Amino acid sequence: MVSANGPSLRIYEEGETSLRIVLLMPFFGPSRQVRGPVVQATEICRQLALRGHTVSVVTTSIDVDRGTQTNKWVQRDGYRVFHAEASGIQTVPPYYTPAVKEPLTEAIQDADVLYLRVGLTLTNEIARRIAARFNVPFVYNAEGCLCPVRLRTKAVAKWGFLRLFERRILRHAKRLHAATEQEATNYLSQGAARSRIDVIPNGIVLPDLDRDNLLFAQPESSFQPTVLFLGRIVSMKGPDRLIEAFQKILSQHDAQLVIAGPESDFSHQLMQSTKRVEGLAERVHFPGVLQGVEKDAALRSADLFALPSDSEGLPNALLEALAYGLPCIASPECHVPEIERLGAGMIVDPNVDEIARAMMSLFSDPVMLKDMGHAARNLAASKFSMDSVVEQVEASLFKARGESEDFK
Repeated sequence: MVSANGPSLRIYEEGETSLRIVLLMPFFGPSRQVRGPVVQATEICRQLALRGHTVSVVTTSIDVDRGTQTNKWVQRDGYRVFHAEASGIQTVPPYYTPAVKEPLTEAIQDADVLYLRVGLTLTNEIARRIAARFNVPFVYNAEGCLCPVRLRTKAVAKWGFLRLFERRILRHAKRLHAATEQEATNYLSQGAARSRIDVIPNGIVLPDLDRDNLLFAQPESSFQPTVLFLGRIVSMKGPDRLIEAFQKILSQHDAQLVIAGPESDFSHQLMQSTKRVEGLAERVHFPGVLQGVEKDAALRSADLFALPSDSEGLPNALLEALAYGLPCIASPECHVPEIERLGAGMIVDPNVDEIARAMMSLFSDPVMLKDMGHAARNLAASKFSMDSVVEQVEASLFKARGESEDFK
């Protein structure tokens, strides 16, 4: 077994191999919104249940699909979920949702450990108090919410929230989960103890790839590359810079760009701006949210993934691209330096000229791009496989329960 701090044996005191886990987060699938934290949490819950743990999820009705049952326990993929009704101001940060109190109290009485995911929420403060009442330890994953770039947005309100609530959560958590070393540094900057931080990356389920790479089936002389951006279409993630950089390469490459994600005011602005440039709207496509077979098809048919973001934790979309064997252009703020070090793509500053130069370089050498695709798949398998990640989460949850001596 691999723990967050190195190899260890999967041996627990007196043969104990399972936990009763309660996970709380303000939103949880099935959802209309594609949220990286939800993608991670749903798969981790499924995997923990498969490993024999009893998992209960307490969440709200925020963004759930129409028809989702609320205010009752329902079974899903081996674990149970309670979607408490939330409405009005409860559906926006900091998510004060008192309806979670009753199901959380019910679930936590018999729990071994509480797992909180998503930072800067009042649901966490509700949970902290209930956990203290029943003497249940908790583990906390802020999901990148303590990034200094994000804290500058609504800075005064967030500064007050940090002082009144968030730092108390950090002090009382038995273990803190950080997806990257930068996230660990963010915890430290808010007063957390380094000894309680486990650096555990996000994970990805590797898809079956029955191709050497369909992306490169076309002759080099007629190579017509497709660039894929997948995620929330917001300024922070840089789709506007990507479109501008893409425009710069069209004089030399017959390329297509897919900007896939939920519609927003910003996405509508981008669509309108592409229509004002002759011929650009025919090259830049906005298919909306891609899920299931549609997302699978987009990832299989793209030639390059790009995420020139200003701020990320460890972006799920980037990991998916690596798992599909896609070379990647990413910013340093994506926190996957191995992309460049292991030849799986390029790390560039998130500005238009650097993004354009990277695309020009990669598209000028399809053979190199193919090699990068193989390196991308190998990187996903070696560092970000979901099996390895869930083992590390599992180890950390046992630590929180007070069995850390078994993991030394």
